[in-house]
Amino acid sequence: MKAVILATEQIFTLLTSGVLLMSLALILPGQVTKITPTVEENEIEQKALNLASAVMSDPELIYFDGNTYYRGVLDAIKLQSKSASNPYLRVFYPNSYARINITDELTRVSYTFISRDSQSEVIRNFINCIASAVNTEQIRACVPNRISSILDRGLPVSIRYSDTDIRVGNLTVFVVE
Repeated sequence: MKAVILATEQIFTLLTSGVLLMSLALILPGQVTKITPTVEENEIEQKALNLASAVMSDPELIYFDGNTYYRGVLDAIKLQSKSASNPYLRVFYPNSYARINITDELTRVSYTFISRDSQSEVIRNFINCIASAVNTEQIRACVPNRISSILDRGLPVSIRYSDTDIRVGNLTVFVVE
């Protein structure tokens, strides 16, 4: 009787192990392929956040009172001047293009800046494509590989016009690789 119980336990253990191994063999390859795009997506989202952080602390754009730079408080005069004369930022990632928009929520005035690797052929082709794009959907159609979307709704910033006029703004970052 003990031999029959032992044999039954061994058969049950072998069957359970077999089912478990078969399940792992079928499930794991699919899970590994799902991880790779997620890692790549997180990488480009991190680049978008890093660029947003760089913009919010760029001395060429933020308010300076003579003693202190105020991170996250953008100077309206600097924004107007830089976006009109030289909208290219000094900070960029290799083989990438980023479009940074800062919008005054009250007046809906928008300032656009570009961060790009001008040496990349992929990025030059993308820039030529978006030159004729009118809306976000047309821009997305030009995307060569990866695009960030985490900052589609934007981050809040302050835009300082004067000592008594500081308005809420929105900073959005659109990164393409």
